[in-house]
Amino acid sequence: MPGGCLNTADSRPFVFFLSSVLLVSLVFFCNFMARLILPPFLVPVEREFALSHGQAGGLLLLMSLGISFSLLLSGVVSSWLTHSRTIVLSSLGVGITLLLLPRAGGTHELQILLVLMGLAVGLYLPSGVSTITSILPSRHWGKGLAVHEMAPNLSFILAPALAAGVEGVFTWREVFSGLGAASVIVSLVFIVWGQGGNFTGDAPGPALIRNILSRSQFWLLAFLFAAAVGTTFGIYSMLPLYLVEVHGLSSAWANKVLSLSRVPCLIMAWGSGLLVDRIGARPTIWGALTISGSMTILIGSLSGPGLHIAVLLQPLSAVCFFPAAFAAISSIFDFRVRNVAISFIVPVAVVLGTGLIPSGLGWFGDAGHFRLGFAIWGVICVSGAFLVSLLRIPEGDVRI
Repeated sequence: MPGGCLNTADSRPFVFFLSSVLLVSLVFFCNFMARLILPPFLVPVEREFALSHGQAGGLLLLMSLGISFSLLLSGVVSSWLTHSRTIVLSSLGVGITLLLLPRAGGTHELQILLVLMGLAVGLYLPSGVSTITSILPSRHWGKGLAVHEMAPNLSFILAPALAAGVEGVFTWREVFSGLGAASVIVSLVFIVWGQGGNFTGDAPGPALIRNILSRSQFWLLAFLFAAAVGTTFGIYSMLPLYLVEVHGLSSAWANKVLSLSRVPCLIMAWGSGLLVDRIGARPTIWGALTISGSMTILIGSLSGPGLHIAVLLQPLSAVCFFPAAFAAISSIFDFRVRNVAISFIVPVAVVLGTGLIPSGLGWFGDAGHFRLGFAIWGVICVSGAFLVSLLRIPEGDVRI
C-alpha cells in the first residue's frame, strides 16, 4: 500500500515506534540545517567572495531552484528507487556537498555546489513523509508527523544560534564541514537501522499534472504559500545581514536575536493545529498573513526595542499558516491528487519565497533601501491576505 500504513490494526503505543520516527526526523533535521545554515553566515561569505547584497541573495535563489526542480522530480526518483533509498540518496548528497562547499575557491564553484545541494535537499520531503506514515499505524500519524515537524522548527533556532556561538572560534568553512560529516554519518546510521519506506513512489502522469495546473485554486494556494514562505524563510535569510548593515548590530548579536525569535515557534507550531480546529482554516490563514506581514512592515520601519519586538513576533504568527494551508489543500483537492498538488505548490513557493524574496531584498540593500524592501514585502503579504476569501473550501470542511 504505497504511501500508507500496512499495520492499521496495530495496537502498540506510539512510544514503541518513537525510535524509528526519531531517526527519520534526524535525517530531516540534517537536511533542513543544510538549507538554513548559509543565511547566518552571509556576512562573512559576502566579504570573502566580494559579493553584493543582491549577489548574496542570489546564492539562496540558486539553492531554491535546485530544491524546487528536485521536488518536482522526487516522485520519479522514488518510483525508480524506494522511498528509503531516496532518503539515503538525499542525505548523502547533502553531506557530500556540505563537505565540498568549504573548498570552493570562487563564486562560480560556490554557485554550482549550492544548486547541487538544493537538488539533494529537495528529494527528501515526499519520501520522508511517506516513510513516517509507513512506519506508524494511522492512528499515530498525527503524533509522528508532529515529531517530524520539530526538525525544521529546531533548525530555525539552532542554525543562527550555532553561527553566533562559533563566531571567532570556527570559520563558516569549518562549520559547513562539520555539518557535512554529521549528515554522512546520519545517512550511514539510517542505512543500518532505518525502518519503513521500503516501497516505490508513484510518478504523476501528464494528464494529472495538466488537471492540477489548470485549476485557479492551485495558483491561489501557490501564491499564498509563497507569501508565507517569504515571511518565514525569506525574511530569516536576509535579516542578519539587514541587522548588521542597517542597524549596526554585530553578527553574533544579530544571530542571537534571530535564534531567540524562533524559540516560541516550537510551541506555536503545536498550538496552531488547535487554532485551525477552533476557528477554521480560512480565518487562520488570513490572520497569519496579516499579522506576519504587519510585523514585516514594522521591521522595515522601526529601530531599537520596537525593532526587536517586531523581529520576535513576526515568525510567531507566520508559523500558524502552514497547518491551516495544508488543511485547506486537503479539503480543496481530492485525496487522489492531493500529494501531486502539494508536490507542485511547494516548489512554486520555494522559488518565490526562498529565492526571489531574498534576492529582491538584497537588491534593495544594494540600492541603499534595505528598510524599504522589508516594508514593501510586508505590504504585499497584508494585501495578499485578502485573496484568502477566494479559497473555495467545501462546506463542512472549514474546520479540519
